[in-house]
Amino acid sequence: LICHAAGLVYRGKCLGIAGFSGGGKSTLMLHLLDNDEVSYLTNDRLFIHAGSGEVLARGIPKLPRINPGTIVHNKKLHSLIPAQQREALLQLPGTELWELEEKYDVHIDRVYGPGRIIPEAPLVAFLILDWQRDSEMELKVERVDLAADRDLLGALMKSPGPFYQYPDGTFLQDTAALDEWAYLDALENVAVYAARGRIDFSALADRCLTELLA
Repeated sequence: LICHAAGLVYRGKCLGIAGFSGGGKSTLMLHLLDNDEVSYLTNDRLFIHAGSGEVLARGIPKLPRINPGTIVHNKKLHSLIPAQQREALLQLPGTELWELEEKYDVHIDRVYGPGRIIPEAPLVAFLILDWQRDSEMELKVERVDLAADRDLLGALMKSPGPFYQYPDGTFLQDTAALDEWAYLDALENVAVYAARGRIDFSALADRCLTELLA
């Protein structure tokens, strides 16, 4: 199954991170990579397969593509844009900077060092970003039941696209519905969490390592 999610590995265990469009999935992922014990699996192409007592996660390690709002607040990414441009961006209103679309590629091995990309690991937890920039509530991370909250399930499912060919030679149609129960079955023994309330990348990154992957 394909998940529209990032995948990171910490001490041999994979955390999947999904979210709705513009929710900060890539920004959180790069915050976590600041920890030298965290390795990169994928930015948004996470494959999962349940079997043999565990769920195996594999990823396509395509370069993360991020917007300026992610770059200006992360020291390790400052080299991606000139200092003068960064200072100008910091003068923008927060909402305007958040919504600014201007993609930059992050070369994981150059920014975070060699050996930080791995091909697979057992998936033990999944985090879905359901927080809001304008929320007045404190950040809250709670375990959720995807079978009871199908909206959250929709955030992580991903179609293989029209180039997927079945064994009989036919191709998947764009309009084909995804099999929700296949995802629910695959994630049955994986702890799934939702982050709600106010957006706080530093606090959530810490909780991912100390609680979700403990």
